[in-house]
Amino acid sequence: LHFQRQTFADESLVSLTYSELLISIDYLKTN
Repeated sequence: LHFQRQTFADESLVSLTYSELLISIDYLKTN
């Protein structure tokens, strides 16, 4: 159970970082 919870947390972190990366790319493209 702890392993599953940790995996979920890691996936959420990766997801968040990826979203921020895409936003940064869009920001750079518009400027």
